[in-house]
Amino acid sequence: MEKYILKKDNIILSKNGYPFKVAIVDIDDVQILPVGNLYVLEVNKELANPYYIKVFLESEKGIERLKAIITGVTIPVINVEKLKGIIVSLPDIEEQNRLVDEYLNGYSRIKK
Repeated sequence: MEKYILKKDNIILSKNGYPFKVAIVDIDDVQILPVGNLYVLEVNKELANPYYIKVFLESEKGIERLKAIITGVTIPVINVEKLKGIIVSLPDIEEQNRLVDEYLNGYSRIKK
């Protein structure tokens, strides 16, 4: 079971229902085993900032791409094979980090 425990900066994506929920694991001192109705995305941090991917998945373009891969009529479900094929436009990592800093600063102001 240890290999399934969430790691810091994993992205959690709900696979059932719409709107889909996206979150980042922001703890590393507690062991959490995700439930079966979640996808856990592990990001290569040399290529992409996990927060950039999260923001993309929550953006209009990201939602549009997720909607394009759902199956099911009554309860929309994200197809895992199609999820693996989603293309995310990535600027260089420095630009991603700059955009994420802006996002997190704005989020922090809203939270206050």
